[in-house]
Amino acid sequence: MRKHTINRPDRETMNRLLAEHQMNPTGTVLRLSWLAGLSREEIAGLTWGQVSFQDAQMESQDWATVARISGVEVPALQARFGPLVAAHPPEARPKRETAGQVDEFKLWKVLQAERSTPAGLALWLTWQMGLSAREIVDLTWDQVSLEDGTVRLADRTVPITNTVGRILEETRAARLPGDDAHVLLTPQTRSPLDLPRLSRLTRSALIRGGLEDVQLRQLRKNERREGEDAMLLRQVMESGCISRGTVCQLLGVSKTAAHARLNRLLEQKKLVRIGAKYYLPGTVVPPEEHSTVIREYLTREGFAYRKDIAQLLHIDSRQCTPILQRLVAEGELEQHQQKYYLHASSE
Repeated sequence: MRKHTINRPDRETMNRLLAEHQMNPTGTVLRLSWLAGLSREEIAGLTWGQVSFQDAQMESQDWATVARISGVEVPALQARFGPLVAAHPPEARPKRETAGQVDEFKLWKVLQAERSTPAGLALWLTWQMGLSAREIVDLTWDQVSLEDGTVRLADRTVPITNTVGRILEETRAARLPGDDAHVLLTPQTRSPLDLPRLSRLTRSALIRGGLEDVQLRQLRKNERREGEDAMLLRQVMESGCISRGTVCQLLGVSKTAAHARLNRLLEQKKLVRIGAKYYLPGTVVPPEEHSTVIREYLTREGFAYRKDIAQLLHIDSRQCTPILQRLVAEGELEQHQQKYYLHASSE
């Protein structure tokens, strides 16, 4: 097996060269390569928008993160910067936030900063249009119709959002004669991006923007989830309510996944649950107000049938049965045949 070797410049020679070239482009290139670990291509494409003097990433991030930023393999980084990292114990490094959390303000800043780069376009295509990484690297201009405002994929046609449309127009206008038909090309070689390169570019952009624990597929998942949520809410608006079984059918998910989806919408106060049905807020009396509303009605009317309570709460008559049974069991109501009264002790 061939032994892995690392050819490193002599330290004294490098220090002498850096001292001789302190304020010129040669010195800048040497420092970015020798001290920051940037590759030749990354140095050539570096802009001031990518530079942060406040983020000490080489000292505060792990090897994998720095490898994604610099393009230098982990073994080479460890050989070069191992002594530096050893001088900074792990407890001195900042703890990461919960994985997978997407700070939309930070993401928006990344999208603006990376707008005209391949990474920026890829992030926009994922975040706003839900394209997968494979769909992005395979995307060709004959699939893009800026006139119709759509992108035609193998299994669906996706509307182009206004912002993505403007970026695609700028990208198409910047094409050079003889360029490949793929939408995303590398800036220097003008060749199509592959999946590893796309992953590295987008991860680097997200890391620079402070989204160290977010990956491209998570942005697509969030975008798709928002679209699915909107579909569920439209279904509730059209049908009056929705059940877990309906969510399973609409999204093609398990009962557990449907329950989790509905619970999240409840937590966001986008739905109200009564029994096994879910309603839009404002269209029904919420559960925490049932007792008060029913008491007020019975105080005024004297008694009520189940259908009266259903109309009062704006729910199906069958859903009233467990509500009324609970109030009777708790001693708030009395039932005589099909009529409900306030309990004598609660009047």
